[in-house]
Amino acid sequence: MGMTGIQVKMARMLLNMNGRDFASKAGIGVDILVAIENDRLGVSSKNLMVVQNFLERAGIEFIVEKNTVALHGDKSLAAAVADPDMPTGARLVY
Repeated sequence: MGMTGIQVKMARMLLNMNGRDFASKAGIGVDILVAIENDRLGVSSKNLMVVQNFLERAGIEFIVEKNTVALHGDKSLAAAVADPDMPTGARLVY
């Protein structure tokens, strides 16, 4: 599955994690996270898989058709959607 940088950023927002904490818990460097979130070329497939696996274990679902993500909780569904008017490029929808 080809996750996009904005999906990773939105997922990180849903998990309420800053870049440093996310990178540490996912087992990658902050520079790798920045490269992934900015869709830079040259990120290894291994690092992409590490991030995707980490996010899926945390409850993130990638919604390819809408280039978005959702976080599944016990009773609620939070979603992040791409929104170019927001400073981060994404907004949360509950």
